[in-house]
Amino acid sequence: MYTNQTPIGKIKPGQGETILAVDDDKALLPAIVDLLTLIGYRMITADNGQTAIETYRHNRPDAVLMDRNMPCMNGVEAARQILEFDPEAKVVLLSGFDASGYDGIEPKLLRQIKAYLTKPIQIKELSQVLAGVING
Repeated sequence: MYTNQTPIGKIKPGQGETILAVDDDKALLPAIVDLLTLIGYRMITADNGQTAIETYRHNRPDAVLMDRNMPCMNGVEAARQILEFDPEAKVVLLSGFDASGYDGIEPKLLRQIKAYLTKPIQIKELSQVLAGVING
């Protein structure tokens, strides 16, 4: 699993892959969409975990970039349900907390998600993570 401690290099552009970006922050979500679109990704969005699950099932994106803490259904529970539906799903969680902080994440789910990033994150770092997650 990738964490913020993994060394990074240059911005890695996307090749038209579809990313589902999930965040309840009405200022942050459009910024993520704009940045990732600019570097070559096709973006779809959801503003909570429940909508993320439905959107994932209908669109089968190449990766999911999801905030950990959201109302209605948090990113941890949404990730769990997406991975139950599709064990091959490539889920990246973003949070202001590390993976062991604020209610922690169970070890099984930590092994299933592809990356866990703590905010703030730079576009160079995010592009590297997405490229690695998508391309294996």
